[in-house]
Parts: sequence; structure tokens; C-alpha cells
Amino acid sequence: MSKQGRTVVSIDRLQSIVVVVMWVIAMHATPVRAFQWTAVDDTGSGSISSFRISGRDVDVSHCTWYPLTLGWINGVYASKSGHRYTARYSDLLSSLHPKNCKEAVDMINRANIWDRDLRRNGLTTGLGGDAIFFILNSSSQIDSPVAEIRYEVPPVPTEPTEPSCTVTQPPMIDFKTISANDIPSGRFGSRMVVSCRSDTTFTVKFVFANGTDNETLRNGLNVKLLVGGWDGAGGFTSSIKKDVPEDFTVNATLTAVGNVSEGFFRTVGVVKMNYD
Repeated sequence: MSKQGRTVVSIDRLQSIVVVVMWVIAMHATPVRAFQWTAVDDTGSGSISSFRISGRDVDVSHCTWYPLTLGWINGVYASKSGHRYTARYSDLLSSLHPKNCKEAVDMINRANIWDRDLRRNGLTTGLGGDAIFFILNSSSQIDSPVAEIRYEVPPVPTEPTEPSCTVTQPPMIDFKTISANDIPSGRFGSRMVVSCRSDTTFTVKFVFANGTDNETLRNGLNVKLLVGGWDGAGGFTSSIKKDVPEDFTVNATLTAVGNVSEGFFRTVGVVKMNYD
């Protein structure tokens, strides 16, 4: 879900120099399901005919980097307990060649393979258990290093459930009119409210597009993001009870880096919310 907020900064006349800055923040509250997958059985061949993966949050702790190829080609592999074969989908992954596990994880998370039906285009011998794993070879050469990202979890019996938490739209963050003499500024922010349909734990971060919580604008203003009183990039984690709303704040502060110049500037911040 997307939540839009707007931040406006204007600095008034100071010694005949007018400095006006408009800062627009688009806030996206993005609940993320835990990694899970669903399967469509193919009883005729004892394998899965198509499958769907959800969560888009594989991490490096599930990745193993092997110095030599495993003899597998690039793809997503789906294995179900009791099946004779493992299904493979490889159409959108064949050209991905990471140099290490971190690159492999980033490539998988960005690939257009999430929340869509993946129809198998290959089979291999069954592995005798419930698992989804991703194989990315470091090159197209034989015996090249390879990354394996593995999740040994059974498929869920139905389509993944829709997110069970909602977040209210934040009101406008407005710095109003401030003098250059008032920089560094205090905290300016807005309140957001989260509510869930079951007991859960959620994590919130407030960052720029590059994942940091600090950005220096071209006019010499530095913007620092905070969430719930914590640095935006570190964020915070909290538990919430079913149908009991909990609020938190997102804030921004301004400091000057050298002389502040006039101009019109934009930047984007993202509120990231993950929950179990």
C-alpha cells in the first residue's frame, strides 16, 4: 500500500537573499509477508506444474557460495515431499551471474518472479523434501562458482493471504517558514497509526532511496530522517496486539552544510514496514 506525505521547507529573506526550498517526501508503508510459496500439483508426473513465491525478502543467511558448479542451471526450483521430481523455472534468471552471495540475493529480490505464476520449464530428480531454492551460476562457463539460496519450507495450501496490517496515511510534514538563523532545526514530523488483525511483530524504517537516513540537498541543506525517535535506517521493532492500534512518528531535521543557497529541490523518503 502507498501512503503519500508532503514536506515543504521555505526559508525567508535574510540580508536581501531569498532562499526557498520545497522538499516533497513520498512515504510508502509496505507490509511484507514472510517468505512463502504455493504449488499446483501435477499428479501425472509426480511434480509441480506451476508455483508462486511471495515475500520478496530472501536474505544472505540462506545463501551458500560453492566454489564449483553444482551441475544445475540458473532457476527457481520447487520440491515437494513425496514427489519424484523437482520443478524448475528459469526463463527470467538465465542471464543473472552474481560474483558473491550478496549480489545473488539482490538479483533474486529484484527479479520479476514474485507474486506471479511460474510455470515449470524443466524437471530434475526429486530431492525428497519440501523446499524452494534459487540457483545462480557466476558465469555461463562449466565449473564456475555458484550461489544457492535455499528455503526448506512446505508450500502453503492456498494462495498467500493478503496483508493483515493497515497503516493510516500520514498528515503533511510541514517546516512552515523558517529563517536560515533557525538552522539546525528541531524535529518536524507526523504521526502514523498501524493496526493488525492478529498479534504480530513489525519493524519500521524511514530511509531515502539509497537506504540511508541522511541526504545533502544541492542547496547545502542536510536532511536527517528519524522514525519513532530512532535513526531512520536502523528503525525499530515493536509487538502489537490484535485490533489494538499503535502509533509512531516519522521525523526530519535540517542542518546546513556550508552556505545555504536559493533554489527548488526535491527528495524522496520511504517508510518501510515489515511484519510477520
